[in-house]
Amino acid sequence: MTSPRPDFGDWFDFNDDLRAGLDFDPMRDGATLGAMQRRQPNERGSYRVGGAFERVRVHAGGIDRQTVIKWPDRIGRPIKVET
Repeated sequence: MTSPRPDFGDWFDFNDDLRAGLDFDPMRDGATLGAMQRRQPNERGSYRVGGAFERVRVHAGGIDRQTVIKWPDRIGRPIKVET
């Protein structure tokens, strides 16, 4: 069983925008994408995206990691999403 694809409205269409090669910048667009994914409940009505949304870049010289957005979630507690 596959998970339903989240609805990002007019902001981003996975099929058309990626095929067209439109620019996605993780630092510029990542907070919006993370917030949208965070608001998508799973099949039980709970949420899976929490804590932080990070950009990780692996390259020949090493690894760069940068926090894009951080939420006040606590380990072991349900994720509380503001709608």
